[in-house]
Amino acid sequence: MKRPVTRALAAALSSACIAAPVPVLGVTITLPSGCSIGVQDSSGNVSVICGNSTPTPTPTPTPTPTPTPTPTPTPTGSISCAGFASTQTIDVTLGTGSIRLATKSFTGNTALVYRVAVPGTLPTGNYYRFSGTQVGSDQAHLRTAAISSTPCDFSSQLAPGAYVEGSTDVTLYARVGGTDGYYPGIVQGGVYYLNIENAAWGSSTCGVGESCNMYIDFVKQ
Repeated sequence: MKRPVTRALAAALSSACIAAPVPVLGVTITLPSGCSIGVQDSSGNVSVICGNSTPTPTPTPTPTPTPTPTPTPTPTGSISCAGFASTQTIDVTLGTGSIRLATKSFTGNTALVYRVAVPGTLPTGNYYRFSGTQVGSDQAHLRTAAISSTPCDFSSQLAPGAYVEGSTDVTLYARVGGTDGYYPGIVQGGVYYLNIENAAWGSSTCGVGESCNMYIDFVKQ
């Protein structure tokens, strides 16, 4: 038996209009640290909730301070040694070579003080020689000399090797940064004194009015 044409066409159209199933896709969402998913609302929306924690900042390293170099002293002022008719002061700053400084009108009953400035840049452990004798045609005289931290000090209070007595030639040594146990130490940035007199064992060796000039060499060893 043949189906009516109209009924067959209607059945075909009804079959063609049936919707195909919609595929469901899976999505993976990676949340930032400290975040979480909230409750889904009535519209199907989901909120992401993140905390308000502030990350710990990276500490700034403390810079290493640059040490300030010790300045070279600039001594000033006059020196007057008690018990002498006059005092002759000669200033000197130690260097990296040799410096010669001579006296003027160095006679009997005169104290001679070399005021020695030690630069802050001198390396510890360096030695300096302080040495000298009479100038030109002047007669040799016995003298007493001492390196001291005090002007007009004619003693060995700074170190055993800081003192000489009864010699026509003066030769003394000093060590930068501190004593070695025998020679005196002279500290960077300090001021020291090479004190000299024309006398030995308590007696003057240069007459009043007599020329007893000398020089001293300050030499880096």
